[in-house]
Amino acid sequence: MRMKILFLTVACLLLASTSALAFGRIVYPDRPLNLRSARSPKAKWVGSLHPGQKVRVGFEKDGWVAVFEPGETRADERFAAGFSNAKYLLDKRTRYEPEPWGEYVSVARNLNIREKPSVKGRRLDMLKAGEVVKIDFPDGDWTLVFRPDATIRSDMNGIGYASAKYFKPAKGPAPEPAPATEQAKVSPVVEAGSGQGQVSSKVSPPPAPAPVVVPDLPEAATAPAAPLAKAEPEPAAGPKEPVRAPEPAKPAPAPVPASAGKPQAPDVVTETGRKTIVIDRSRFAGAKRADPAPDQTAHGYRYRLLEKSETRKYGVTWITLKVFLSTKVLPKGDALKDFATTLWKDSRRAGKNLAVLIYLPGMDTGDLSYAVIQFDDSRLIEYWVRRTTLFGTEFM
Repeated sequence: MRMKILFLTVACLLLASTSALAFGRIVYPDRPLNLRSARSPKAKWVGSLHPGQKVRVGFEKDGWVAVFEPGETRADERFAAGFSNAKYLLDKRTRYEPEPWGEYVSVARNLNIREKPSVKGRRLDMLKAGEVVKIDFPDGDWTLVFRPDATIRSDMNGIGYASAKYFKPAKGPAPEPAPATEQAKVSPVVEAGSGQGQVSSKVSPPPAPAPVVVPDLPEAATAPAAPLAKAEPEPAAGPKEPVRAPEPAKPAPAPVPASAGKPQAPDVVTETGRKTIVIDRSRFAGAKRADPAPDQTAHGYRYRLLEKSETRKYGVTWITLKVFLSTKVLPKGDALKDFATTLWKDSRRAGKNLAVLIYLPGMDTGDLSYAVIQFDDSRLIEYWVRRTTLFGTEFM
C-alpha cells in the first residue's frame, strides 16, 4: 500500500511538471505583428513580433491571446510580453524575416534596476558587476533592461530601467540558428505523438564531392621528369670558348609615391614596437556641409522640414518626415516627443503611420538620424535616440 501511494505521488509530480512545461502552444506570426498591453487594438502599443518569430501563447479570449517567451513555464498572464490577435499566429512557420533588436551590455559595478526611468523609481533588482544583459527602449539617460536570452521586443518583457551611462558593450549569446525551412536540403518530418505545433526535422547527408577535373596541360608539364644525365667527358680537341658570367639583374627603380614633395604625417612608434599612423585631419577641414537654415518654429524650436515621403512596408503605409532641429542644447526626450507630436498632428492621415526623423546641428542629414519618433493614426507608439550619431558634433 505504501509503495502504491509513493508511485501515485511521483506520477502526480511528473504530470504537474509536464503540464508546466507544456502550457499553451508554440506559434509563429505570418506578418509583422503589434503587441498590445491588453486584448484590444486600441490598447497601448508595447512591442512587436517579426514574421516567423517563435513564441508561446495561451489564455485565448475574444480572439486575443497572451504572448510569452517560447521557453516560459509560468502559466500566468502577469509574465506575458503582450497581447496579440490570434488569427495572425500560425502553428507552422510560413515566412521568416528576423529583425535584430537591442544591444548587449555589461556593468563594471553593481547597478540598481528600477520600476521607472528615474532615481525615484522603486528598486526591483540589482545587476552584478560583469553581468551581461540586453537593453532597448532608451528614455533620455535611462534604458529598459532585458534578460540576455530575451527574444521578444516589448516593454512588458523588460525587467526594469537602469541608467545607461554605466553600461559598456558586451558579447551576447550565439544568435538563433536559421529555421529548418531556411537550411540547405532539410526534409521536415512530423513525428507521431510529438505534440501540437512541434515539428522535428532530419538533415539529409551532404552530397558526395564532385570529381576534380584537371585541365589538359602541355606534354612538357605533364610528362614525368627525365632522369638526370651523367656528365660527358669534355672533348680533347678544339679550342674552348670562354664562359661568360651572367650579368647581375638591375634592381627595379623604386616607385615614386604620389605624395612626394608633400609634408607627411609622422609615424609614432609605441613602447610595444608597433607603428601608429597619425592622420592629418587638416586636409578634411571645410569639407563638411553647412547646416540647413531653419524656416519654421514649433515648441520654441527653430526647424526645417528637409523631406517628406510616403512608402509602404509589410502592408502598412508610412509617412516619413526628415527634420533639422536648430538648437545649442541637446534636447530632452519629452521635449522631442512634444515637438514631433505637433508635426504628427499636422501631417497624420487615417490608416497611415508616421515617423519623424530628427537631425541636430553638425550631423550629416544624409545619414542616420539622432531621434526617431513613430506614431500610428491615433497615438505615439515608439521613441528612441542614437547617441553614436552625435560623434563629431558639438554635443559629443
